[in-house]
Amino acid sequence: KGTGDPEAASVISVNGTTTNYATLPAALNAAQDGDTVKLLANHTTDWDAVYASEEQMAVVKTRITLDLNGNTVDYLVVGEVVPDEGVGIIDDGNLTVKSSLSGGTAMEGQITTLKFVKGTLSVQDGVVIGSSSSSPSGLICEAGSGTVTISGGIVYNAKVGKGAAVTVSGGLLHQGQWINNGTLNITGGTFGR
Repeated sequence: KGTGDPEAASVISVNGTTTNYATLPAALNAAQDGDTVKLLANHTTDWDAVYASEEQMAVVKTRITLDLNGNTVDYLVVGEVVPDEGVGIIDDGNLTVKSSLSGGTAMEGQITTLKFVKGTLSVQDGVVIGSSSSSPSGLICEAGSGTVTISGGIVYNAKVGKGAAVTVSGGLLHQGQWINNGTLNITGGTFGR
């Protein structure tokens, strides 16, 4: 994006320094373990630019917190498979996703499609994953991806691949189609239709 483009995300480092970035992928690439990436605007993937290798997808490759700050991300990947002479090398992503509070009121943020490739994922209050109106959407846990803990928010549609483990301990009105080929533990939260 050009220099006149609005800032899309900020990285708040563990030492408190804040740096703003023009795109969410740029902020995620700059984030180091322990940092918080705060969304300042909605993020929509430009798939034509991604396929033409002109733009990167939004991929989490470190241990960070993503504060949606009441904004929406259309597509987010946690972990990454990097091609290496025909054999993929997997980089873990370790993500806690939440949406910040404003004056004590939760500002609901949304990730329409969250693809979990490898690492750990924690979903907290104020987060909506998936959509009741768009398909396909939701949480997609690849085979052998790792562990997911859902302690808050709402998840519409989830697919748990073989070797993946999802624990739902909270959240309200999870719904849609939940497909389990791995481990799905439900210890709390409520489910709608």
